[in-house]
Amino acid sequence: MSTPWHISPLESHELACFTIRARKALQLANQEAQRLNHGYIGTEHLLLGVVKDEVGVASQVLKGLDFNLHKARTEVEKVAPPNSHQPMMGTLPRNGDAQKALGCALEEAKNLNHLQVGTGHILLGLISSPGTTCQQVLSELDQCPEEVRARVHAGLRHPNYDKIESYRVAKGPIPEFLLLSPRAKTTFAGAVLRDVFWSLPIGIVVGLATQSWTAFAVTFVLVVVGYTCRRGYLDPKGPRDRLRA
Repeated sequence: MSTPWHISPLESHELACFTIRARKALQLANQEAQRLNHGYIGTEHLLLGVVKDEVGVASQVLKGLDFNLHKARTEVEKVAPPNSHQPMMGTLPRNGDAQKALGCALEEAKNLNHLQVGTGHILLGLISSPGTTCQQVLSELDQCPEEVRARVHAGLRHPNYDKIESYRVAKGPIPEFLLLSPRAKTTFAGAVLRDVFWSLPIGIVVGLATQSWTAFAVTFVLVVVGYTCRRGYLDPKGPRDRLRA
């Protein structure tokens, strides 16, 4: 029997205002609560849900901040350890903090004139609710709420935001056009040409200052090699450059 601070699960009419990815995140939050044998869904489970979703804006933002599911689970289990009693089944009720966070998410969506609540809005709701387990987890992992908020807002302005939050496929690689920060498609030849272009002015300045073609040539070559090594194009694992949203 649930305690007074537990609130009934989301009704079907309430879910209608959530995007496909947000609904998936809520399902995953329920699974995470069951995995920990918790008799409720709290803000910590909502956080795990949006991270585990992988596709939604919230998951991609947190991944860009080096916040992955393993780190999240480890920290959550420190502050809310698994229970050893009989495993929980079915749809679990939300606690008061989770309810407030979802209410904040709804307000965030309304303030942005968005018709549906997405994973980004849920994350905004989570970081806007002080004193919660989720806030404690984010603090322990040195996540700055202001930076998270800024990145979420950037994600909400992504040209393919609606397609990201309505993506239905459960498994497999995410199409590149749905990624907030897709890998740069730069070939080795293209990278070298780009680095040559940026290295020329530096070599020219040094050459003019020293009035030496040798100094120009040496500086130019060193800068090109430095660019190439720093960007990782000589690394067998491939370039490290990424485009930023």
